[in-house]
Amino acid sequence: LFIQYLDIFGKPTREFLKKLFPYAQDIQEKVAIAEFTLDRKTDDFQDRQARAATFADYLTEFKSLRIPVDKYVDLIPTIKQRVYSICSSSDYRPGKCQLLVVREDWQAKGGELKYGLCSSFLTFIRPGTFCVAHSTHSMMQMPEDKTVHIFMAGLGTGLAPFRAYIEQRKFQKTQGQKVGPMTRFFGG
Repeated sequence: LFIQYLDIFGKPTREFLKKLFPYAQDIQEKVAIAEFTLDRKTDDFQDRQARAATFADYLTEFKSLRIPVDKYVDLIPTIKQRVYSICSSSDYRPGKCQLLVVREDWQAKGGELKYGLCSSFLTFIRPGTFCVAHSTHSMMQMPEDKTVHIFMAGLGTGLAPFRAYIEQRKFQKTQGQKVGPMTRFFGG
């Protein structure tokens, strides 16, 4: 529930705090949580947002919280699906799927370094680790005529499908097929 389903490291909203404060047993904590939902405390809430406070931060800060397990699903949103482009050719690398991932990281107000949930997971995953994923149909298709010139332009991870194109053409060439030129533009 807390590792693979709920986005406990996501950004809470004031609506979350409105739902959270009734679970505080200590009256001072209940008031402190409730005050973050008031207009006069908008600056304090925004400061916590700038410091990248998470659902987990609120849950651990207020020690008197007593939340029934079944209520967490109502309080915390689920982890959103992330979409990554495959950057490898299945012909060139049979049985393998490669992704081009840029790890999301930033410095929050106060200087603390924060990391993106899924991009960090993918960056640090170890060989043999199980990961749930699925593929979808791509809107990008290589031309049927293998001899036409392919022009590719992309920024950052927008290069992923083009890397797969290059691998596919390389595979086709090693199979003795005639392939056209490719030009890739990088940057913006």
